[in-house]
Amino acid sequence: MDESYVADVTRLHQEMLEATQTQDPRIAYFCMEFGIAGFLKLYSGGLGILAGDHLKASSDLNLPLCAVGLAYHDGYFHQIIDREGRQEALGDSNDFESPPFEPVMAGQYAPLRVTVPLPTGPVQVRAWKLQVGRVPLYLLDTNVPENRPEDRSITNRLYGGDSVHRLRQEMILGLGGYQLLA
Repeated sequence: MDESYVADVTRLHQEMLEATQTQDPRIAYFCMEFGIAGFLKLYSGGLGILAGDHLKASSDLNLPLCAVGLAYHDGYFHQIIDREGRQEALGDSNDFESPPFEPVMAGQYAPLRVTVPLPTGPVQVRAWKLQVGRVPLYLLDTNVPENRPEDRSITNRLYGGDSVHRLRQEMILGLGGYQLLA
């Protein structure tokens, strides 16, 4: 056995462990969808599964990562056939008021809010936190009473609506996520 090689590998391994022991995330992963678990309706397909796997692997490796996505209230829908043979869509929803979600707080009693400037006017955004192992996932939510109905619906559904709606979602994610983490 080459003792100098073993010593080098041991030293490098220790340096990597020390480098990942920080408490403050230095890497922010922004994505429109996250496939964390089947019961969380925050993803649609491959991109979400990949993003969820990134978070899980980063947790396993204890990397200094946090993630930012959108809080989709309306998840998928599933279809049933009624007695008359007609197809019926039944919606699933995410309940952000219940575990495993927790509100991001600005103080002891006040939920954190950020304001995102959109071309149609400012939009208030709150955030929910979902812990994925060691990695915090922050989910931005426009469904707050201060917003107009059309702004409250920005985060209702993954990829729901037209290209303007999608752009509004992307602006909430990018600008709101930046403000949240700043």
